[in-house]
Amino acid sequence: MSAPNIAAASPPDLIYEFNSQQRAIAKEYDPDDGEERMKDRFVKGWAKVMENDRFDLHR
Repeated sequence: MSAPNIAAASPPDLIYEFNSQQRAIAKEYDPDDGEERMKDRFVKGWAKVMENDRFDLHR
């Protein structure tokens, strides 16, 4: 007699399951069509953060 097949969820799986905000973010950057969108937003955010201390750029 074999043991029943029991699915187990990892802590990250549970976060996405029960947190609607995290689930919405994960769906927005879905790997099927959200990769370019994620890269674009990441680059824009990174540039904004890196340029905040550059007073010579904002004259």
